Amino acid sequence: MFKVVIILLTAIIFSCKAFSQKISLGLEEGDTWDYVDNGIISDDGLYACYQVRNHINDEGSLIIVSTDGATRRSFSNLRNPLFSDKGNWLAGIRKDTLVLINLRDRKCNTVEIASVNEYSFFTQFNKDYLICFSQEENMLRLMGADGDILEKYDSVVLFKLSPDKKKLFIKKRGYDKNNMKVLCVELDKLTCKTIFIGGDVDFFTFDRSGKQLAFISQDRVGKSIWYFSDSMFVAKELVNSRTNGLVDQTDISPNDYWGFSRDGTMLFFSQTKFHRASMDLSNPEIWSFEDLYLLSFFKGKANDYIPNFGKRTYLSAVLIKGEKVLRLVEDSEVLEPISFINTKGKYFVFTRDRKIDEGGECIRYNYGVGNSCSGEKIIIDSSNIPLISTFVFSPDDRYLVYYKAEDRQFYSFDFLKGRKTSISKDLSCELLDVGKLSYPNYAQYAGKIVGWDMRRKRVLVSDSYDIWSLPLDGEGEPKNLTAGRGRKDSVVFLPIVENVEVGGGHYHRDVNDIILKAFSYKSKDFGFYNLSINGRFNLCKLSMGPISVGTGMYKYKIDKARLVESKKEKGFLLRIEKYDDAPNYFFSKDLKNFVRLSNVQPQVGRNWLTAELHTYFDSDGLECQGILYKPENFKSSMRYPIVFNYYEIKSNEINSFPPVVLNGADIDIAYLVSNNYLVFIPDIRSRPGEAGSGLIRSITAALSHLKQFGWIDFNRIAMTGHSFGGWETNYVISHISCHIAAAISAAANSDMVSYSFSLAANGDDRFSYSQLGPFKIGESFADRPDLYLSLSPLYVAKDIRTPILLMHNENDTQIDFSQSLSLFILLRELRKPVWLLSYKGEGHVLTKKMNIIDYKKKMYSFLGYFLKDDNKPEWMKRHVGIDD
Repeated sequence: MFKVVIILLTAIIFSCKAFSQKISLGLEEGDTWDYVDNGIISDDGLYACYQVRNHINDEGSLIIVSTDGATRRSFSNLRNPLFSDKGNWLAGIRKDTLVLINLRDRKCNTVEIASVNEYSFFTQFNKDYLICFSQEENMLRLMGADGDILEKYDSVVLFKLSPDKKKLFIKKRGYDKNNMKVLCVELDKLTCKTIFIGGDVDFFTFDRSGKQLAFISQDRVGKSIWYFSDSMFVAKELVNSRTNGLVDQTDISPNDYWGFSRDGTMLFFSQTKFHRASMDLSNPEIWSFEDLYLLSFFKGKANDYIPNFGKRTYLSAVLIKGEKVLRLVEDSEVLEPISFINTKGKYFVFTRDRKIDEGGECIRYNYGVGNSCSGEKIIIDSSNIPLISTFVFSPDDRYLVYYKAEDRQFYSFDFLKGRKTSISKDLSCELLDVGKLSYPNYAQYAGKIVGWDMRRKRVLVSDSYDIWSLPLDGEGEPKNLTAGRGRKDSVVFLPIVENVEVGGGHYHRDVNDIILKAFSYKSKDFGFYNLSINGRFNLCKLSMGPISVGTGMYKYKIDKARLVESKKEKGFLLRIEKYDDAPNYFFSKDLKNFVRLSNVQPQVGRNWLTAELHTYFDSDGLECQGILYKPENFKSSMRYPIVFNYYEIKSNEINSFPPVVLNGADIDIAYLVSNNYLVFIPDIRSRPGEAGSGLIRSITAALSHLKQFGWIDFNRIAMTGHSFGGWETNYVISHISCHIAAAISAAANSDMVSYSFSLAANGDDRFSYSQLGPFKIGESFADRPDLYLSLSPLYVAKDIRTPILLMHNENDTQIDFSQSLSLFILLRELRKPVWLLSYKGEGHVLTKKMNIIDYKKKMYSFLGYFLKDDNKPEWMKRHVGIDD
């Protein structure tokens, strides 16, 4: 027993010594920290691979590991990794050499193939083969995994592999630069035939089966659509400029709608007008009160390249058998793209007769449904403000389900009976996004359509907590599949994959089970559940704990970088993290038990951090939460300065591993805490019309809650934020009564009146954001100018007693530079301590590394001066004086 105690004491002393030796995080150190990324898993679920890299060495190392964790190999500088279909090989490209790694060999021997820029695997005779393409040599080779060449093709421009990997289509140059050929290679027989000779070709698209191909050719005459199928010897021309059904002065265009219908009987494309006369420049420009849109928005751009209103396009379809062209959308109609791009089914949704309502406050729409096969159309909902959304067609194309915000109901439209039915009217709760309930237009944010139960003719819809089964015909009772446990326990249940395409929208283990992800708003735990929908509904927990897998403000969105499922065998590759455990890959067959496949922990050896979830109440009795970050070497006997940072709701991020690479906008939590600051991230709770008062209530509640801790130095508090968070900082220091030692506000608003009347980068005014965004004003300026004035720190700048550092750049297209400049000018006139940093050529967020580093050095020296009694930095002493 004594010996055991000695050993334990020795271990404790050693660990304490090691603990005390941990050093603080350096400012630029994050660029050298390794992280894991780009994880993929083999179809059979036996192997996974991922990259370990950093921001200096972007390619890094490729790690191959068996999913039981027993075998691991590392290869340097391999990119674009792919597993072969049979799972025998892993390939990656190093410079212009393809490296093949034999997974069935214990030593993982490699085969190298030179001059490869692009590659793909296919299977022949139950063996893995390769397509290797060299852009420099314009050479394509079909090869065995051992490097033996089966076939070679020269003068190749590009290749396309059919979805079933049975056919290879090769675009190659003909007798001159304007002449192209398309070859079709039968991969099981290695036979090749020329299916097209003519002008340039592009935009290859396949049907779902992979048995039909279409592409667009362009020659001196114009564009044309060509078609090929398994039963044909050569491709045939389906549509050209002389085809009946094409509109004069239009061009054939692939656009977003290019592709086969789901059943493969039609091909969709767009007819694009050569010219939109109303976009022509004029002098003077005439702006009218009857304009449907502001003229600046009508002629503006969503970004530097895409105009808000480009050339007029018309959704069109050609029937494969009848070769008949249908123009599906007319001049007065606009396609609802969400309802069509991913599905390309029998029907589509459009709006017609847009007009400003009598009050002049909004645009009203008529919503209709069109038949892609016949072109017939019917109006299903009339005279709506644009708050009908979430259009999804059922897998059998019989029903359209959509949400109407005006009455907060989900509807189905039955194409067979031509009948519209409210399918959510009998629910005990509304199907709304709980994260938006504090917004003025909260009714616009519907719950998600998350799946289908077509055997019972039902649609599955989320109410932000639970999942409901609603009868598509309106007959029968709605059923709460998660038995109300979500709302009761404040847990959100959603299918792992939220994107609902026809026949999809959920992960099925089999026809009766759906795998759900779960996130607790109270504890911030994340996990997985199995929902059985066969007969008796049953919700079974698979795993749940203090981890983070998702992304976004509410931490339950999962992208492909964080979860990948093997295609043939049950198995999941997940990237899991916690505040003190860097993101790493794990494998699980059942989402109950997890095998760690990577263990990259760059924070070890540094004075890292801990994170605590704090719960308290504001003066209105609203529950608030916040994250308190402490240094790993925290001592309760010390008194620490504390930095506040905020942006609406942030407590859901408590289990996320804080980034260490410097960002170009806000504070760097890891750096501050490692250098012995406390950081507190409070949630901001506010109601419509009360963004300012709600903010003060939330900050005051947080300060009152933290007063109980004697290790916080309340004479050394800083308020910091960027963008909307920067406005929150401006508002807090101009309205709160307690002492704030320093403030940092970046790219922030100070005057909501001038901001709302200014034009955004896309040419529109900013009233919709002021009224319906996080400012939650909810009223027009004409009716309630006082609300806009009350949210403008500029007009009460004389009440600011806190030294403040402003950062704003002239190229900011989201919030005008004048917002910070105005505040600076007024504070300077009032002789308040204020500094403004502005970086040339930068926008809303700093992007140039040298500027980011400079800003962070100035930011942290500013905080050090006011919160730690550091010497006043030279840049703060610098000013334009008489000697200049």
